[in-house]
Amino acid sequence: MDKRLVCLIYPDVYPWEKEGMEPLLNAMAVQTGLHFEAVSKKHFGYFRSPVKAEKYWIICRDWKRAVRYLKIRKADAPVYISVLGSESRRSLLGLMLQNFLGSLPTNVHLVAHSPINYRFFREIAGLEKDRITFAPLALPTGEPRTAIADQPVTVGTLVSLTQRCNLHYFLSVAHYVVNQNPNVRFKIFGTGDLDVHFGKVILSLGLEKHVRIEASRSLHSLSTLDVFLFTSLQNEHFISLLGAASYGLPVLCTDVPGAADLISDGHTGFLTAVNDTKPMGELLLRLVGNPGMRLAFGQKLREDLQKKYSCAVLVNQYEKLFFGNFSSSPAMLRVASE
Repeated sequence: MDKRLVCLIYPDVYPWEKEGMEPLLNAMAVQTGLHFEAVSKKHFGYFRSPVKAEKYWIICRDWKRAVRYLKIRKADAPVYISVLGSESRRSLLGLMLQNFLGSLPTNVHLVAHSPINYRFFREIAGLEKDRITFAPLALPTGEPRTAIADQPVTVGTLVSLTQRCNLHYFLSVAHYVVNQNPNVRFKIFGTGDLDVHFGKVILSLGLEKHVRIEASRSLHSLSTLDVFLFTSLQNEHFISLLGAASYGLPVLCTDVPGAADLISDGHTGFLTAVNDTKPMGELLLRLVGNPGMRLAFGQKLREDLQKKYSCAVLVNQYEKLFFGNFSSSPAMLRVASE
């Protein structure tokens, strides 16, 4: 008998993205009978169906390659493709993407996990509303701290070190803060092609004693921080932010689309304009100097997101996405801009 839903996770998904999605997948496996497995690098970029199913869910970054292969194979089972990547966004603009999406197989439905990606496909690429759904990701598992030491304070982030990680802004904030309080330490967790470049930027700013890049690709690394600073323009699905919240960390975040749905400004964290160094630096100094505020913000953020984005809440709504009607997606799968 065919399985109801098979999820295939491709090897181009970052390890911390996979780690962040696994709690939801495990919950769905229990409640909906979801079967999920990782695709080997040998099959990278190719849709394959080792287990027959009524429907398939592909989680990948190179979603265009998955769509092309589906067209070649003339696959007819309903297929949902999560759009995680944005590295090729420049090539997606304009008529090229519109033509590509215009020939999207009728059995393929895209799933965006961030308002930014959803709005891009709807407003720039012109994809019909019934061909794509916005589905937020669940709060990962994490053990929050119950007490906070006054000093030293460590501020950090988790990114892939590529062009869109916006670490120049992170480092400009670090430079501003350490000039006011040299006891603050900064950690950048991640790997990528630009690790050497950012190492040179740290040296050029004289931050080598204050900022360290650690080649960690796990959300668990965030448990060593006191404050999470979200400046990325790449991590549009907010997995790293959700991971920080799961450990009860206060979050400072640039006000990109969707951030206000997660952060209550002044209550669970702070929101500032994108790339505005001084306001972000001043808010960070405020948190650094107030351990009680850090603890209260982090605990409240975790509680708020558990109510809205826990696996228990989202698993039922993902089930409606896969087995219900696209046009009647529940409130949690609706984009605020529409």
